[in-house]
Amino acid sequence: MFPPARSTTSGKDPVLPPVEDWEFDESLDQCDGFRNPLTRFHTRSVLLLCRGAGLDGGDARWVRGDDVVSRPGAGLWVHVAHPSRTRDVPVLARYATALEDLASTRNGHCLIADVEAPAAGETPGQLCSMVNRALARGKSTATVSPGRLRKAWLVEQVAANTPLRTLLDAAGLRSLRAIDELVTDYAPSPSTKDSHLAWELGGVVRKGRGR
Repeated sequence: MFPPARSTTSGKDPVLPPVEDWEFDESLDQCDGFRNPLTRFHTRSVLLLCRGAGLDGGDARWVRGDDVVSRPGAGLWVHVAHPSRTRDVPVLARYATALEDLASTRNGHCLIADVEAPAAGETPGQLCSMVNRALARGKSTATVSPGRLRKAWLVEQVAANTPLRTLLDAAGLRSLRAIDELVTDYAPSPSTKDSHLAWELGGVVRKGRGR
């Protein structure tokens, strides 16, 4: 789904590549193979929260079923109760139904563990490790982690030219430093047309902006 990262002059190998769509799909399918219904539920939840709403492992620990709410005309939203980065995030539309179905059965309870929120700090990583082991047993090369799932969400937003302030707020970030390499590698390339560049940069009057 993502455009290939553009080469840079940094000389560094890519670190923490985003989860590809095929990896996510295989991982989500793999969750259905766990015998324990709670394991199936918790692994699916962490995958959908991190990929569908851009949460990191620390954020996912705090999400309860009643923190996932549909808003009229605005899709499905997740309330993140993490003490240092509380926020509300809309869920990517293609993942909304699956996450809403899970959340509807867990009002008042943590989505990624059978405990009151927050779940233990190691829980998101442990759940992804369980999925990875199951994938490896099935000879799949797919792997997931909370960080790679979140990065896939971030890359998708950058590639869609989401306004930076909107993205920072939704991601719980305070500065551009966390995404500066993503902008370099994944943001759409600048136009080569003078007329379009002039429109983007204010060199010609945009409709509705003139006096």
